[in-house]
Amino acid sequence: MIPHSLKESFKNKAKSALFRNIITTISGTTIAQAIQVLAAPLLTYFYSTELFGVFTLYFSIASTIIVIATLRYELAIMLPDSDEDALQLINVSVCLTVMLSVISFLFFYLSSAYWATWLEVPELALYIPYVALSVLSSGIFQAMIVYITRQKNFRLVSVLRVLQALSFAITPVLFYYLGYESSGLVYGYIGSQVMSALIIILVTYQILIRAFKLWNIGAMRMLMVRYKGFPGFNSLHAFSDMLQNSIINFLINAFYGQTALGLYSMAYRVLRAPLGIIGTAISQVLYQKMSENFNAGQGNAVIFDKSVRYTSIFSVPLFLIIDIIAPASFAWILGEEWREAGWYVIFLSPLFLVTFVVSPLSHLPNISGYQGRFLMMITTINALSLILFSAFSSINHSIYYALLVYSLTWMFGYIILLKWFHQLSHKSKLIS
Repeated sequence: MIPHSLKESFKNKAKSALFRNIITTISGTTIAQAIQVLAAPLLTYFYSTELFGVFTLYFSIASTIIVIATLRYELAIMLPDSDEDALQLINVSVCLTVMLSVISFLFFYLSSAYWATWLEVPELALYIPYVALSVLSSGIFQAMIVYITRQKNFRLVSVLRVLQALSFAITPVLFYYLGYESSGLVYGYIGSQVMSALIIILVTYQILIRAFKLWNIGAMRMLMVRYKGFPGFNSLHAFSDMLQNSIINFLINAFYGQTALGLYSMAYRVLRAPLGIIGTAISQVLYQKMSENFNAGQGNAVIFDKSVRYTSIFSVPLFLIIDIIAPASFAWILGEEWREAGWYVIFLSPLFLVTFVVSPLSHLPNISGYQGRFLMMITTINALSLILFSAFSSINHSIYYALLVYSLTWMFGYIILLKWFHQLSHKSKLIS
C-alpha cells in the first residue's frame, strides 16, 4: 500500500507546471531517441563501420560550424521580457545563419581537396561543400526551437524532435535505394537537416512573418550589443566543445583508423541516447524556468538541488546496466563486427554519466552573466582531455586506456563545474 504522504507528493508534482513541461518534453524526446536506437540496426545493415567513420568525419566538421551558426544569439531569444525583442533576435539569428552559410560554402568549396588529403579520406572532397546546407538548415531550426520553448509550447517541441529523428532514420535508407550505396549515410544526414528546417518553417511561418515585419536594423544592432556575451563568450564556448568533439574524432582516425572511428561513433551515439531522452528535455524546460526566476529576482537553488538529485538517481543505475549489457547487446543487435563498440561504451560511460547530471544546469552561467569564466573552465577541460588522449595513444597504443583517461578527465572537470553551478544557482541579478 502506498503511504498517503507519497501519494500527495506525486499529486503535487503532477500539478506542477514545471513537472508537466518536463514530462511533455521527455515523452517527445523519448520517442525521438527510440527511433534513432531502432534505426541503428537498419543503418548498420546498409552501411559498414568504415562508412560510419567517413560520416563521423563529415559530422564533426559540420557540427563545429553549426554550433555557431547564429553566433549563439538563438539562446538569447529566451531572455528578453519583450516578445518583440525576442522576434528581433530571430531576425538576428536568421541573418547571421545565412551569412555564415555563404561563407562556409565558399571556404569549403575552395578547400575541399585539402580536407580530403589531410584526413586521408578522398570521399570528403565530394561532401564537404554541403556543410553550408547543414549550417543553414540547423541554424534556422535551432532559432525557432528556442522561440517555441520560450512560448512554453513544449508539445510542439516534442513533435518536431520526433519528426527530426524520423527524417534521419529514413533518409539514409532512401538514398541507399536511390543508388548512393557508399554516400547515402552522409547525404541522408544532410537531407534530414533540410527536411527538419522545412518542417519547422511551415509550422512557424506566422511567427517568421511577424518577425520579418518587425525587421529593424537599429533594434537588431541594439539587441546584439545587449547580448554580446553570447557571440563573445558563448559562441567560443560552443565552438570549443564542438572542436573538441571533432578533434577526438580526427585523433581516433589518425591513431586507430576509420574502423575504430566508426565503432566509436556508434558507441557515442548509444550513450547519447539517455542524454537526448532526459537531459535535453530537462535542459530545455529548466532554461525557460531559470531565466524566468532570474528576471523575477529569484534564485535557482531549489531547481539546482532537484535537478542534481533526480538525474543522479536515474543515471547511476542506468549507466551500470548499459555497461553490463553493452558488448553482448551490440553484437546481438548490430552484428558481431560491432561488439568492440560495446567495450568502448564501458570506457566512455563515466564521461556521459557526469555530463547527464551537469548538462541540464549548463545555462546558469548564461543566465547569470558568467559566460567568460565558463568558457575558460570548459576550454581547460577540453584541452586537457585531448592532450591526455594523445599522450596515452602515443605511448600505449591501446584505445581502451586512451578512452578511459579521456573519460575520467572529463568526469573530474565536470564535477568541478557542478560545484560552481551550485554557487551560481543562488544568484538572482546580473553582474555589472
